[in-house]
Amino acid sequence: MDIKQLQYFVTSTDCGSFKKAADLLYTSQPHISKCIKALEEELQVELLRRKARGVELTEAGKEVYSTARRMLKDAEALSALSQSTSRKKLQIGCLANDHLIHVITGYIQNYAPEDTVITYTEGTLQELMNQLNHHHIDIGFVSVNQAMLPAFQQKLESKHLSFYPLQQRQMHLLAGPSSSCYNNTSVSEKELKELRMIRFHGDADFFSQESYIPAAGDTPFRQLDYSLHTNSRQLLVNLLQNTDYCLLDSSIEPGLFGEGRIHTIPVEGKKIFSSFGYIRSSRESLSRSAEELLQYIRQSDLTD
Repeated sequence: MDIKQLQYFVTSTDCGSFKKAADLLYTSQPHISKCIKALEEELQVELLRRKARGVELTEAGKEVYSTARRMLKDAEALSALSQSTSRKKLQIGCLANDHLIHVITGYIQNYAPEDTVITYTEGTLQELMNQLNHHHIDIGFVSVNQAMLPAFQQKLESKHLSFYPLQQRQMHLLAGPSSSCYNNTSVSEKELKELRMIRFHGDADFFSQESYIPAAGDTPFRQLDYSLHTNSRQLLVNLLQNTDYCLLDSSIEPGLFGEGRIHTIPVEGKKIFSSFGYIRSSRESLSRSAEELLQYIRQSDLTD
């Protein structure tokens, strides 16, 4: 049995005749018929019922047909993979981060080699860890609540992953024109409790800054009105720009998606910090492409 026999069998089935299959595959009808006959003898079953106006699958042929199609698809994928091995790959995973997106865009525009195939995906912390373990990404960029770093690093160790910090960022309040604190130079604990808040990402990321806020008993953020939960970035931006909802965050850059429509306001009192960095396998070396991206990020204003 070989791939060519399976191709002839599947194509003849799809076309409904040996003649049409031969025309499509640029060969002769007798050759198609001979190859399929050899396949039937090898499998010891009749695959196609020959009729005056074409062919049709037998019951045994229906089972072989499904398997043959999968085998041809896998063979095609392997062929495409072998053809692409000469090109470098850079597979990036990320928690949503405006400034990082801005920097990666600059990298792609001005620095990335033309022979590099780049894949960029966003997900939760758990999704990025799973993607690293299954080799779907080379490197994952995340923001983790500073207070939860020890627990986060312990979890990573159990999955043979490591976290490397690049920058510490402070949480701030994001507010649009409809918010009562839009023009404030800072916001107090009392003022925060009077605002309607958006909980971005919900409970998706246990180690993220946002999931820690409601339980932070020693911070001014414990009893805030989180009346709206969402993981939709578009809804989040629309709400900030057009309603009085506000957001506590450290990864969103208002200046990157609006002409001053959303203000960044410092929070008075005790601060919550997040640590921005990347996670990678502790068992394997980073690819050359991932190392080049990290060098570009370190030289950008992202890590200033």
